[in-house]
Amino acid sequence: MKVYLDTADLGFIEYAFDKHPDVAGVTTNPSLIKKAAGKDFSVKKLDSYITQILEIAGEGNPVSLEVTARDKDGIVRQANNLFNKYNDIAGNVVIKVPVNPYTNGKSSLDGLLAAKELHEVGIPVNMTLIFTVYQALVSAEFAEVAMVSPFAGRIDDYLRQKEGIEFQKSDYYPANGVLGPNGYPISDNGIVSGVHLVYDIARIFKKKGLPTKVLAASIRNPRQALEVAAAGADIATLPPSVFEEYSTKGKAVVIEIPTQEIDQRFYTLPTNRNIPTNYIAHPKTEEGIEKFTKDIIPEWEAICNGELN
Repeated sequence: MKVYLDTADLGFIEYAFDKHPDVAGVTTNPSLIKKAAGKDFSVKKLDSYITQILEIAGEGNPVSLEVTARDKDGIVRQANNLFNKYNDIAGNVVIKVPVNPYTNGKSSLDGLLAAKELHEVGIPVNMTLIFTVYQALVSAEFAEVAMVSPFAGRIDDYLRQKEGIEFQKSDYYPANGVLGPNGYPISDNGIVSGVHLVYDIARIFKKKGLPTKVLAASIRNPRQALEVAAAGADIATLPPSVFEEYSTKGKAVVIEIPTQEIDQRFYTLPTNRNIPTNYIAHPKTEEGIEKFTKDIIPEWEAICNGELN
């Protein structure tokens, strides 16, 4: 399993690529860029900042840059702006697109339709905010994205929240799930943990021979990083706190992961663009869209829109 850095912290990115040769990429989003940018950041400075991240990562090490638009045409336009502006630096730009943009609380297919159009012109897409196997599969088979990002830690949060379980963000959640009051594991669409979600996606991708990479995101602790590796993730993107500890603990672990029979009828995709929006809906996807939208800084939106002056 390859390791990406889930941060926009330039200093940490430079340190990690210098000290850890196994680092193979970077993922960013509006929240991470806002945190890294601080309060006094011009468009010109942010432009230079992104350029440096791409240069440090270097050729062959993908860097995900997320669009801010939520409609298909806006996503495509911003993706082209970012790719045309930055990909010549090191040939490593990947455009991050939400699987289900949710505009004013309304689920839409704009992320998938935009990703499909971007694939057709050769722009690689990291489909983000994945919380179900179907979201991942339709991204891979219909939109033919380069990678999908299932949010393991946020699924664990969601499962605990459903049962009113108190937790800290860094708390470990068992790959085999937690038993609910009925004696069965707490589940969401048959998924009992974030690691289980990664496992099912990786398994069905392998069974179908899909080239799309599984990038496990929202990794909360080193053990979860080891478990998604065992679950079949191609990549895990780790925040600095998790990366530091993970990098000292080895890269493999043997664990028991739940296995469930995959219903091939459910995972047979429509052959046209009439994909039901409820198939790609999930409350955590909507929540993620709201959070990232609130964190978009004007400077990043200006860059996405090609307004660099």
